[in-house]
Amino acid sequence: MDTDNLIEEERGMSVSDIFEEFGEEDFRLTESSVISELPPGDCVVSTGGGVVLDHDNVRHLRKNSLVFFLNITPEESVQRITGSERPPLTSLPLDHEVAVIMKDRMPAYLRSSDFCIDGEQSPEKISDEIAGIVESGDLTIPGRELLQKFFRNSIMPSEDERGLALDVVGEKSPVSLCAISGNPCMHSKSPAIYRKIFENYGISGFYTYMEAGDFSEIIRTAEISGVRGLSITIPFKEDAVDFMTEISPDAAAIGAVNTAVNFCGKFYGFNTDWIGIAEPLKRSFKDAGGSIEGKSAVVIGAGGAARAAVYALIVLGFDVTVLNRNEKKAALLAESFECRSGGLNEIHNCVFDVIINATPVGMNRAGGLIVPESTFREGMRVFDLVYTPPDTELLKMAEKKGCICISGAEMFVYQAVEQFFLMFGFRPEEEVIREAMQ
Repeated sequence: MDTDNLIEEERGMSVSDIFEEFGEEDFRLTESSVISELPPGDCVVSTGGGVVLDHDNVRHLRKNSLVFFLNITPEESVQRITGSERPPLTSLPLDHEVAVIMKDRMPAYLRSSDFCIDGEQSPEKISDEIAGIVESGDLTIPGRELLQKFFRNSIMPSEDERGLALDVVGEKSPVSLCAISGNPCMHSKSPAIYRKIFENYGISGFYTYMEAGDFSEIIRTAEISGVRGLSITIPFKEDAVDFMTEISPDAAAIGAVNTAVNFCGKFYGFNTDWIGIAEPLKRSFKDAGGSIEGKSAVVIGAGGAARAAVYALIVLGFDVTVLNRNEKKAALLAESFECRSGGLNEIHNCVFDVIINATPVGMNRAGGLIVPESTFREGMRVFDLVYTPPDTELLKMAEKKGCICISGAEMFVYQAVEQFFLMFGFRPEEEVIREAMQ
């Protein structure tokens, strides 16, 4: 099936006529309608490049399916288009238009597809390559052996999990392999959560654990074997920056990568932690009918989570202060973002609209309260980035004092939504992730 042909059948006119008479927006609406009605059974579907700009289209195309991106150069695209009835999308000359559009769409092409194919090969070779992946998977023999060796020798939360990972790698079937990578990371809930998301949306994926003493071992294994994506946690977020082909502006500003995605054989780094902080804060003020404008916030801590928190607050427009037991670390972090800093004892002397705990204090009930009880006041927002347990001592005390509390679980939800989008091209519903976390 070709979606352009289906559109023409539904509208009773050519694609170029639809563009000319009704415009691109009208065409896209019909395109989305056609994609939502594709049959659930076995079939091969070809689409135009603009289809993946709509996240709902990606969700429909990915359900119980494999998506292949046929990668060609702008020059090859121009050569193929010249003389065709393809309608222009801009007022630019054709070669400029194609170059601009392909550059703009490339991130969507890559995150929306499971496999990247050289589209400049002959149709026969392209077909053979796709058929080979469908029938036998995309892992090369060296890649399969390397992954099997890693899973046999690495720490796993249980022998059942080890066996499951080895079974998936051993099967000759296409699967998008993802993992949580850190040291330690066996406590992570991400594998169970991602598997529920995969199941809910019909994604051909498997998510497991990759723990090692050195991030270079993890990324080397991932590169050779074609791992789709890595969720990166302590202590590798800063290390990962140097192993990426390219990092996003957010990751560069924060100096840490928590999401690595394999696009056509190269790993690209992103940071979604700051989004996990910014989104719950925005929604908290919006739900209360308030404004962020002119508000002040204090971040407690000076590590990687604190950097993400400060970045998020700066983007939102807060007046930010960084406090930490080690004042030098606080000053270095504050200097990076041109905000104020001080020692933790200074929290007694200031009044803030938002307090964010970006330290591990409170994790698994350890460490007690990092903020003195006298600091809390009614209406203040208190955000604890610790999400195990969800009801930390800090949040329980803040609630007693009439504060508006935000759990670290909310940070996990929103950063996971964005992380999944970067890996698979559409954003899962927040409630799906919350249910999976249960």
